[in-house]
Amino acid sequence: MKSRIKVTYTRSGIGTSLRHQRTLRALGLRKLGQSAVHADGPSLRGMLRLVAHLVSIEEVVAASVNPEAMRSATPIPAAEQLAGGPSGAPQRKRTPSPAKPAGSAPAQEGAVPASTRQPEVKPARTRKRTTAPAEGSPAPKPAVKRKKKAEES
Repeated sequence: MKSRIKVTYTRSGIGTSLRHQRTLRALGLRKLGQSAVHADGPSLRGMLRLVAHLVSIEEVVAASVNPEAMRSATPIPAAEQLAGGPSGAPQRKRTPSPAKPAGSAPAQEGAVPASTRQPEVKPARTRKRTTAPAEGSPAPKPAVKRKKKAEES
């Protein structure tokens, strides 16, 4: 059996690079003082080398590992997932929905098939009106001119 490594989050990742923060998250560490147990391997060693200044690392003997802490950080083997997990309770399997033909869309009342639909035409952007308003509409307010400050001479 591979040895296991206990990683404890000891120093804040605030102010560190985004790469370091994401590595902490990938190790399963979110809060200061939180610990996670991982199986030793070269990829884990590389991650620990990157954030060694933020975590404390200790090697753990398999008998002394808390099963609950190990369960949270260790992925469930594929064989257990298929068998319904460690408790043996069957898990609901997702069944793929039946494939639909490529051009079909859900039928709705009054819906026009996609092949006969006309593209939606948006009105062209218009400039602000520069001509006089039509009769019967209120006259536009005159533009307010700002007074220039008196120059000191």
